[in-house]
Amino acid sequence: MGGIAEGERFGGRWAFHYLGTYQTEEEAAKAPNDPNAQGRKKHAGDAIFEDVNNDGQLDSKDMIFMGYVRPDKVGGIINTLKYKGLTVRIVMDWAMGHVIDNGFKGQIMGSSRNNNNAIKEAMTNSWQSANDGSKYPKYTVQSDYDYQYRNHMRWDNQIGSSASGSTNNSLYFSKGDYLAFREVSLSYMLPLSWIRKMRLSAVEVFAGAYNIGYIKKYDGMFPEIYTGVDYGIYPRPRQYNMGVKINF
Repeated sequence: MGGIAEGERFGGRWAFHYLGTYQTEEEAAKAPNDPNAQGRKKHAGDAIFEDVNNDGQLDSKDMIFMGYVRPDKVGGIINTLKYKGLTVRIVMDWAMGHVIDNGFKGQIMGSSRNNNNAIKEAMTNSWQSANDGSKYPKYTVQSDYDYQYRNHMRWDNQIGSSASGSTNNSLYFSKGDYLAFREVSLSYMLPLSWIRKMRLSAVEVFAGAYNIGYIKKYDGMFPEIYTGVDYGIYPRPRQYNMGVKINF
């Protein structure tokens, strides 16, 4: 389950180190044996994974440490600013020190089990010809998982994560660090001179926005994932609120 060792921090994650793609058939012919792909012969456009110990075999000895599934630093920020009858409230929180395996994206880019629609990057940033500058291995409607390409979704029975949807591929790992904007609200207490004529003790007009968004590096939608893998979780819906509070 991603590696648990006595005396070490919980939730370490390891993955095969993605280096790019083979640009020609000549390059691919020199690829190390890949048991994950059941020894399938590599071709141009297939993923290059680092043979760390140079033994001609891609196995658990070649997997590199990616990070931990849970943040080691978390915090919150609440600011309330007042000026006369006006109050502005800003609520934020943050987390640092965890990594996320974007399994949802890996399955899409690998046409996993043919159950996912393609995204723009499958057409614009996946290998199509030599030296085209693409980031991702070639895209095919054949399932990367079922047809043993294993360019995107790697097997999980080594020291990688065994969680469903894990890619065990460094290409899809990124930092989960984020700053979340939870609330920005504004309220205004009407002057007493205005409301006394209405025989009221207080009138407050307010408006607010909640779950506004994130500043993040993670290329998925939702960085608050502490299991190590993104299955396609969606963020909390943005909400708005406004109204008038009256005290008699």
